[in-house]
Amino acid sequence: MRINENTKDILSFIEKYGFITAKICSRIVYKNCKQSYNLASRKLLKMEQGGLLQRYLYSSNEYIYQINKKHITAHKYYLIDFYSRLHEKVDSVELFEVEKSWKISKKRNDGFIIYKKGDSFYSLLIEIDYSHFTSKEKLESLYESKEVQKYFKDNYSVLDYFPTVVVISMSGNTKYKNVEFDYLSLDFNFTNIDKLIGA
Repeated sequence: MRINENTKDILSFIEKYGFITAKICSRIVYKNCKQSYNLASRKLLKMEQGGLLQRYLYSSNEYIYQINKKHITAHKYYLIDFYSRLHEKVDSVELFEVEKSWKISKKRNDGFIIYKKGDSFYSLLIEIDYSHFTSKEKLESLYESKEVQKYFKDNYSVLDYFPTVVVISMSGNTKYKNVEFDYLSLDFNFTNIDKLIGA
């Protein structure tokens, strides 16, 4: 089959994150295209038929595409799905890191993202609470370490900036009392994701 830029982008995405689905592909590779889902579905099927990808039924109605078969946890799936949904809605994603570790606080976030909307930059620390609960103490420890704030001061010349924490869980109703940082709770359908745009 012919290897074009979309083919390369899809392979690069899978090499980096382990898998792709037609929905995720439509938001990342075919963003702003008419009938993006149909384009993504046809492209992925052609790549499978051409021997570039393997396809596996992930849930009752969705296939994942991989270069080599690897187990994809629900935790990983929801993180990448969230990233693709945000990518679709913003002007550009400047940085996306999976399992971002912070040395001073010795804490790790499931995801760290910096994106641009209009003339402004925004950032999120992402927690996927699929098999665990993200404690208030973990997030307060990270905030109080000032490590994240220093990152933004050193790299973006922004003082005392701490990203919005996004906690994604089955119920989408995680609550923290008396915290100094902003946070948003989402369910696995990302019902209120539009609140992040310009948040």
